[in-house]
Amino acid sequence: MKHVIIILFAVTFLACGCATTQVKIGRKISAADVNEIKIGKTTKTEILKKFGAPMTISIDPRGVEVYGFVELASDNHTWAIPPMLVIYIDGKASSIGKMLSVAFKDDIVRHWSYSVNSTMGAAEAGSTQGISGATLPDD
Repeated sequence: MKHVIIILFAVTFLACGCATTQVKIGRKISAADVNEIKIGKTTKTEILKKFGAPMTISIDPRGVEVYGFVELASDNHTWAIPPMLVIYIDGKASSIGKMLSVAFKDDIVRHWSYSVNSTMGAAEAGSTQGISGATLPDD
């Protein structure tokens, strides 16, 4: 019986493992690219060329189109013990979310806003930063 317990313990120990999973959604949005957006000058074509296809498109009653661009990245570090116990290692998970919203009227940028939300580990609070371009007055 003693040998069976030792063998089971050894098999369980050998079956343990660590893993890192990475999830990425959307196209890269850099602050440098966002800062090149000029209210009243940058065109819809330039935005699409720089940021790709938007994740969302909406049109308000005044005909203002709003494009939403999102970049999400997440790394999770886990430790697994058979048969089905998975532990997320505290302090090892991180995520960053970036969102760019661009409003167009007549295919010209009228307004934009950009925010970044990041977390580094389960025990640490996340942080959010945001910047925004000026808004052109309504016609």
